[in-house]
Amino acid sequence: MRRERLKRVFEGVILAATSTLAVISSIASYASTTEEGFVTVFTYSLSLAMGLAFLLLLLNREKLKELSGLKKTVLKIILWIGRKISKTLR
Repeated sequence: MRRERLKRVFEGVILAATSTLAVISSIASYASTTEEGFVTVFTYSLSLAMGLAFLLLLLNREKLKELSGLKKTVLKIILWIGRKISKTLR
C-alpha cells in the first residue's frame, strides 16, 4: 500500500514539474512580446508555477491525466496567440 502511494506521489511530482516548465515557458514567451519588467514577469510566473504544482500534487491520478490533456490544449492556444501577436508586431 505504501509503495503504491509513493509511486502516485512521484508521478504527481513529475507532472507538476512538467506543468511548471510549461507555465514558465508560456509566460516567458509573453514577456518577450511585451514591455513588462523582468522582476514582474518572474514573480508572476513563479507564483503561477507554485500554485499549479500545489494543485497537481493534491489531485489524484485520474485528474492528473485529465489536466495533462487540458494543459497541452491551453499551451497550444497560448503559443498560437503568441505567434499571431508576433506577426502583428512585425
